[in-house]
Amino acid sequence: MSWGRSLSLPLAAVVLLAAVLTGQEPAKDLTPKSRKRAAAPATRLEGELRRLLTERRDTAAEGLRLAQANYDRQTTSLSELLLALNRYHRARLELCETPAERVDVLREMLRTAQDLETKAKTFAQLNVTGNLQDAAAARFHRLDLEVELWRATREPDATLQR
Repeated sequence: MSWGRSLSLPLAAVVLLAAVLTGQEPAKDLTPKSRKRAAAPATRLEGELRRLLTERRDTAAEGLRLAQANYDRQTTSLSELLLALNRYHRARLELCETPAERVDVLREMLRTAQDLETKAKTFAQLNVTGNLQDAAAARFHRLDLEVELWRATREPDATLQR
């Protein structure tokens, strides 16, 4: 069996051990050309991952639309709406490819949270639905987004890992 000169003996031993444990024949040609072929499935997986993330975002958007309509009709709690809003926003953030895109999404999320906080305060003051606890939850959600946006505008590389 020819392992080629590019592999060190310890790496060859690991590859052979893995092949024995999995019952597969070890790769015989590990030239750069064969490494490129091996990397191709990762690209397809990335495409599949993007499809799944997009479908998840779209599903979260539908859930948010329903939760918003129910909250406006006073048939669901603010906590349910915040849960749907958080799912949607997190799903959108996972689709961001650049720090600038992430900052734009966070700014939009913050505007939505500010509107929701105002609505929750109004409902609590009018005692229409919800209470001061709902208003506090909406405020926390808004502040959480402000912290994340602050970090994203000052630590752009770190926000892609969150």
